[in-house]
Amino acid sequence: MGRPSQKNYQGWWRSFCYAIILAEKYGFEKIIHVESDFYITSSRMMSYMKDLESGWTTFYSRFHQFPESAIQVICMDAFPLFRALYNQMYLENYVIDKSAELYLPFTKVEETFIGDRLGQLDVFEAWMERLSGPVSLDYVGQVLPEFRPADFAPFFEFEHTWQ
Repeated sequence: MGRPSQKNYQGWWRSFCYAIILAEKYGFEKIIHVESDFYITSSRMMSYMKDLESGWTTFYSRFHQFPESAIQVICMDAFPLFRALYNQMYLENYVIDKSAELYLPFTKVEETFIGDRLGQLDVFEAWMERLSGPVSLDYVGQVLPEFRPADFAPFFEFEHTWQ
C-alpha cells in the first residue's frame, strides 16, 4: 500500500492492527511488536519485555522525544484498547492524520532503556555529537540490512549480535 505521505501509511496500520485478530483467535497473552529494522541488543531489555504482565508498553526515542512505536509490548489486559484501535482504524480505512507515535494508546512509555533510530543519519549524528565514550545500547533501529554491530564498536557496545 506504500506510504503516500508522512502520516499516511495504511499498510503498516493494517498489518499492525491485524495482530489483535490473531491474538484473540489463538488466545495469546501478550503481543510483542518489533519492526524488522529494529534489534533488541540487551538481555536486560529482553527480560523486561518477557516479564511484562500488564499494560501497553513502548520505549522512547530520545532524539525525537516521543514514544518509539517500532517496539511495543501489549499485554492481555490492554487487548480491549487494541481492539478499539483496530475497530476505529478499520472504519477510517487505516488512514489518520497523526503519526502512530502520537496516536497509539500506550499505557506506559519506558524511558530507562538506551537506544534510538540510529539508522537515520540525523539521529546517528546527534548521538555522535553527545558521546564521550562507548555507550551500551539496549536497542537500535531503522538500520539497513547490511548493518554490522562491529562497524559501530568504537561508539556503541552490543551485548547480543546477529547475522
